[in-house]
Amino acid sequence: MEELKYNIFLDDVRFPKDVYWIKYPENIKWDIICRNYNEFVETIKQYGLPEYCSYDHDMMDFHYLEFHRAWNGDRTLNYDNMGEEKTGYHCVQFLIDFCIFYNVAFPKYFVHTMNPIGKENIENLIENSKKHFDFL
Repeated sequence: MEELKYNIFLDDVRFPKDVYWIKYPENIKWDIICRNYNEFVETIKQYGLPEYCSYDHDMMDFHYLEFHRAWNGDRTLNYDNMGEEKTGYHCVQFLIDFCIFYNVAFPKYFVHTMNPIGKENIENLIENSKKHFDFL
């Protein structure tokens, strides 16, 4: 695994310039755009821990179906209804496990998804993990 200072933007369709609702620090350059879970995992395995990550939640069109079901129902996403393709939430789970395994701090992050339930799930996963692992 090479060690490299870099930043990841995770989104299935958007580019960083399309995210106008988040004020990224001006000095951030999004070096690598990952379009799915597999690209995200392979990037981390190849280059190590990024300095910053910006997360989308829904990585496939059918993920939006579960969001709409949840939004109109109990406001809880059922990740079993999202098929084989993993979400940004799963990318965060992988990265937390990576940080625990290597005993390194979780990277600085943004959650730019337009899915408010997915955003809350990602943020809660990160913050709850930090409570349980001091170095995260």
